Amino acid sequence: MLTDSEVEAISSSFELMEPYSFEVARKFYQTLFELDARLQGLFHGDMRAQGQKLMDMLSFIVVNLKDPDTLLPAVKELGARHKGYEVKASHYDTVGQALVTAMADVLGPDFSEEAKEAWVKAYTVLAEVMIEASDYSTSA
Repeated sequence: MLTDSEVEAISSSFELMEPYSFEVARKFYQTLFELDARLQGLFHGDMRAQGQKLMDMLSFIVVNLKDPDTLLPAVKELGARHKGYEVKASHYDTVGQALVTAMADVLGPDFSEEAKEAWVKAYTVLAEVMIEASDYSTSA
């Protein structure tokens, strides 16, 4: 799935992000809603708690990048759950763009091009797994 250097770039950049996790999450949702205001209707309740869930999932992903037997079933379950939240397959591109933008904005020059490319690659693969697990072909 990812090379050792891509895993290292993701891990290193996430380590830099951890002290700013609230800011990364806040920036993610701000960017997401700027890119597609309709997505705001999918979120209910405490956005700070939602941001913590986002950062916890990212942490889980980073920790398990080299362990697909742990990572992939959890990502599949997440994808199936998101379909129930009315997330559409088309939303995944917007989410990926918002995520990378938030990371880049918060880390600034510490978010290397290598890290950006590695995050995009990892997100793309994991989004495909989530979409496949959601079986959107059975949707109206």
